[in-house]
Amino acid sequence: MSIFSQLKKIAKGYSYHTPGHKGKLCSLDGTEIEDIFPGDCIERAQAAAARHFGAKNVRFLVNGSSIGVKSMIMSVGGDVLAPVNRHRSADEGAALAGVKLKFIENTLNDGLPMPITAEMIEKACAADKNIKAALVVSPDYFGFAADLVKIRKVCDKLGIYMLVDAAHGAHFASRDSGEDALFPLSASRIADACNMSAHKTMRAYTQTAYLAVNSDALLVKTDEALKLLGTTSPSYIFMGQLEKAVEYEEKHARKYDALSCEIRRISGGSFIRIKNDDPMRVVVDFSPCGLTGAQAVATLRKRGVYAEMESGNKAVFIFTLSDGVRAVRKLAGELKRL
Repeated sequence: MSIFSQLKKIAKGYSYHTPGHKGKLCSLDGTEIEDIFPGDCIERAQAAAARHFGAKNVRFLVNGSSIGVKSMIMSVGGDVLAPVNRHRSADEGAALAGVKLKFIENTLNDGLPMPITAEMIEKACAADKNIKAALVVSPDYFGFAADLVKIRKVCDKLGIYMLVDAAHGAHFASRDSGEDALFPLSASRIADACNMSAHKTMRAYTQTAYLAVNSDALLVKTDEALKLLGTTSPSYIFMGQLEKAVEYEEKHARKYDALSCEIRRISGGSFIRIKNDDPMRVVVDFSPCGLTGAQAVATLRKRGVYAEMESGNKAVFIFTLSDGVRAVRKLAGELKRL
């Protein structure tokens, strides 16, 4: 029985327990029906997600990817290499664990930070023997992905954990293998542990995420960290949506072909498309039309078109399976009007 099926079954009865709205605000929003760590329908849903992501274990997160990053940092038992362009949750995890982040400077390409490399990790570890893990951000906000295969080999050679903040790459596992692969290799298949934000690139509610763990040693510790940091009243609607998001990706993964084909056609004389590794993430440089990213985004916002972010002369736009070809064409048209 799926999580939502279980919720619907329970909703048919009368509640003499929390939450206080007694189903009047949302009939499926009930109290804890089982332990999130894990049991019965949640255990089956997480196992199905693990198969989808090619991971040994997956945990559903209802506190966003941030709790996943923190739990990874807290589980390694020592200092962690991290790129300068890490998320703040890495710093918070280190503070909670009483360990240090040892930073690797990202190289820049046209002002954009590039992912750290295996060579950078090996060099940093040669200079510091206290490193227990390397945190890699892949893909990043701008859709650049690290060479995870090379990094995996170096981490194995050095005897350190490979952690990946893949918050922006939850969709990669849907089409990252075979002759018709569209996306880079999903970190969930190769990292000792990685977090992925379902809500960023999949059909899921804001605040939902996954933690994939392939290391048996880390699994015990990440579970302990999740218990320490997480709520004791998790939203079962969120967990049900995490289950359904995987099902939706598996059912509609072929739609990425049409989206990708249309996205490749986005071009114009007034802007430059930045080549990256994620075909669903459009990064635009507005230098040719004399606009900063902030100015371009402000103009688009007045027309009801909202970007993911802006930085310098650039802006980022994200497409997912919840978009269609018409959405791609609309953005292309609005960009040409600038």
